[in-house]
This record gives sequence, structure tokens and C-alpha cells, in this order.
Amino acid sequence: MGAPHCIVQLEGSEVDRVAPLFKQLVVFHREVVEGAWPVRSADAAWMHRRKQYLEWLGEGSSRMLAAVPGEDESAQPVGYAILSVKPSMASWDVGERVGIWRRWRWLRRYAERGSVRS
Repeated sequence: MGAPHCIVQLEGSEVDRVAPLFKQLVVFHREVVEGAWPVRSADAAWMHRRKQYLEWLGEGSSRMLAAVPGEDESAQPVGYAILSVKPSMASWDVGERVGIWRRWRWLRRYAERGSVRS
């Protein structure tokens, strides 16, 4: 029996594979704020975030990891994370470099049924 999910590293040329997940997050944000805050359209928000993802990945200090169902690395991701390593902060003495967990997103159906922990 194969693994329920496989974690793969995505390159900058593959960022659009996570667009549906990010757009789902925008819809969730719209639901949460119920009109109290302006929310971009899903497409406009994705173009904004896509640019940031490409910048972060282009710096060479960030990685995009995606969870795909089964062992098919080309399958549509059901979750993803952006992880970065940056120079340390000015005030806090936490070492020369720090890791930053930029984003972790799962398809709602996986998160709601408790099959995913982040």
C-alpha cells in the first residue's frame, strides 16, 4: 500500500500548481471578514502572491514543498508550504540565520476531516 501523500519540492516554474490552494485561502478570508475588510479577487490576490513566491524562490534561500496524493509527484497538490532561511534578526540573539515558515495551506477537505496536521 502506497503512502497517502508524498512531499515534493516545487521549482519556480511550478508555482502555478498551488494557485487553486491559494485562491481557496482568499475565499476563506472573504468569508471570515464578512465584508469588514476589503479582499482582493482570487485572481488578483494570486497574481500578487505569485510574484512574491517567485521572488522568494529566486533568492535561493526559500523552498516550496507540496503534498500530493499518493506517490504521483505530478498530481495536483493538496497542500503546500514556503520555507525560507534568512539572516538573523537585529534585536534577538537567535543565531546567524533563522528559518521562516511563510505559508502552509491545505485543501479544506483534508483539514476539516482531521487527516492533516500543520
